[in-house]
Amino acid sequence: MAVKCSFAAMEGCELHAIRYAGDEQNNEENISRLNSVVEGGEFTQAAKFLMDFHTDTDLKGSLNPDFDYTNYQWWLARTEDSYWEIVSKGY
Repeated sequence: MAVKCSFAAMEGCELHAIRYAGDEQNNEENISRLNSVVEGGEFTQAAKFLMDFHTDTDLKGSLNPDFDYTNYQWWLARTEDSYWEIVSKGY
């Protein structure tokens, strides 16, 4: 079952699947890379999600209109006692 995305970053997209990439993505290499993306980053945990979705034909922005995306990456990070935040997305 496809679902229309309702959060701002994916508005105008039809979600087909979202998958957690696995605990093995929470490693020192990925945490270090995410810390380098955010000025002053001090993250201690990382999580990767993969999404499959289709964009609307009249979509505006950086995504291609009327296009199927597969394995589109979303990287989230946090410190031990903080909330998860989106740090990086795309291929």
